[in-house]
Amino acid sequence: MSKRFTDTAKWDKAWFRKLKPRLKVAWFYLCDKCDHAGILDVDEESLSFNIGEKVSINDLLDAFG
Repeated sequence: MSKRFTDTAKWDKAWFRKLKPRLKVAWFYLCDKCDHAGILDVDEESLSFNIGEKVSINDLLDAFG
């Protein structure tokens, strides 16, 4: 299992502060679930189940581009 460190400065960034809580959790999910190269096959159903709220691919694209 690979280990990842997190950028604690994200909490100071306006783009992160302005996210709704469900999208902050979605960001953590995306960062944690990607492989060592940063690639993830997004499963919308699994994402929503794991964070406990409905999040669509369009929600992610709107929030993160």
